[in-house]
Amino acid sequence: MTRAPVFRTRDIIGAKYLVDWVNANYDRLKKKARETTRFGELLSINAFTVGRNVYLRFAFDTKDAMGMNMVTIATDAAVDLILLENDVELVALSGICARIKNQPL
Repeated sequence: MTRAPVFRTRDIIGAKYLVDWVNANYDRLKKKARETTRFGELLSINAFTVGRNVYLRFAFDTKDAMGMNMVTIATDAAVDLILLENDVELVALSGICARIKNQPL
């Protein structure tokens, strides 16, 4: 099961920095996700950039559970850490648009 939050950075240099940060902090993100579930396990995070937008595909093993809510909650916990430590904006998580500063939805 996967989730792919989308982040907007200031510029393409910020996008590169975010991808590097995610790769360097994978274990911390995995721990954050693990804190939300006894069953789900984060297997990988793959980054895709388009200009200053960064798509992070979080892939989980949900064991015998369907796991849609499980992976959304776990990804959201990891997203909180990303937002706390990086100068980025969350654009969307699992099809739910996030409010972008100073822009109406």
